Amino acid sequence: MRPSPAAVAALCLTTGCYSWTTPPSLRPGMQVRVETPAPMEVRDTMPPTPVCHATRVEGRLETVRADALTIRPAAFANPDDESSCALVRHALVPTNALGTFVTVRAFDRKKTTYLVVGGVAMVGLMLLVSDQPSNNTVY
Repeated sequence: MRPSPAAVAALCLTTGCYSWTTPPSLRPGMQVRVETPAPMEVRDTMPPTPVCHATRVEGRLETVRADALTIRPAAFANPDDESSCALVRHALVPTNALGTFVTVRAFDRKKTTYLVVGGVAMVGLMLLVSDQPSNNTVY
C-alpha cells in the first residue's frame, strides 16, 4: 500500500519542524529527554517501586526538583531490563550526575522554513516538468 502525499507531507512537517534544544527553564508539561553516558537508575515514584537502568529517558515532564525530574516516560534507551522499565509509570530521573544532559522538544522555525520552501520548490519543479511536451509523440 502506497502512502498518500498528504500523509507524507504531514509526517515531514511534524517531524521536521521540531528539534531537541537546551531550555532556559523547565516547566511541567514539556516533552523532555534526559541523557547520560552511563546508565542511570530510574525509579518509579508510585508503589510498587520498579527500578530500571537506562542511558536515556524521554517523556512528559511532571515535576522539577533540584537533583531530579519526575517524567511520565514514553521511551527508554539501552534499558538493562525492558520488562522492569515497562512498569515505570512516573519515573524519578536523577539529573545531578556528571555528563547529564536535559533537553526539550521545541518548534524549530529555521527547519520549518527550509522544509516548506523546499517542498514548494519541489512541487513547482514537478509541475514545470509535467507541463513539458514529450519528444516521444507519434504522429
